[in-house]
Amino acid sequence: MLMTLISKPMRWKNVGGITEMDGGMLYFAYGSNTDPAQMMERCPEATLVGLGYLADHGLCFPRKSKNRRCGVSSVEPKIGHDTWGVVWELTDTDLSALDRNEGYRHDRDPAANAYNRRTVTINLNGEWLETETYVASHQDGKHLPNVAYLAHLRDGAAHHGLPEPYRAYLEALPHDLSG
Repeated sequence: MLMTLISKPMRWKNVGGITEMDGGMLYFAYGSNTDPAQMMERCPEATLVGLGYLADHGLCFPRKSKNRRCGVSSVEPKIGHDTWGVVWELTDTDLSALDRNEGYRHDRDPAANAYNRRTVTINLNGEWLETETYVASHQDGKHLPNVAYLAHLRDGAAHHGLPEPYRAYLEALPHDLSG
C-alpha cells in the first residue's frame, strides 16, 4: 500500500545547515524508521513528505543493538549505490523523541552515541535537498540483522512503494540465523 504524500505546497529553507519545511525539520529514514508503525510509535506527529534516495551510499550494519540483539542499519559511502528511504517532517518534540530512540545526544562525544545525526543531501522527487539522518557509530565485528529487524525495513519499503529493485535487494540481505 502506497502512503499518500502531502499535497500542501512545500516551503523549504536552510537554517544552520538543516532544511526546515513549514516549521518542521526534514528527516531521511532509510532503516527501521521507514516502517510507519514504528515511526508513529516513536514520532506520533511525524508527517510523510515523500520518497527519496541518498546517492552513492550503501546500507550497512556496523553495530549491534543491545535492545534488538542484532545488527542495525546505517549508511556508508559507496559509489554507484543509492540507499532509498522516506522523508518525514518532524516537530521539535518528535525530533527529541527520535534522538532518544537513536541513542543520540548532541552534548556528548560522538563516539559515545549509538547514532549521530548528520546533514545529508538526498534526492526527493527529483529535487536535491538537505535533510537530517542518523549514522551509526561503528563497533568492531560483524553484525547481521535478524529477521524481525529486517521486517521493519522490508515492510516500510513495501508500504511506501520503494522501487522494486531496492525491495529485492532488501529481501536478499543476509540475516542472523541464531535469533
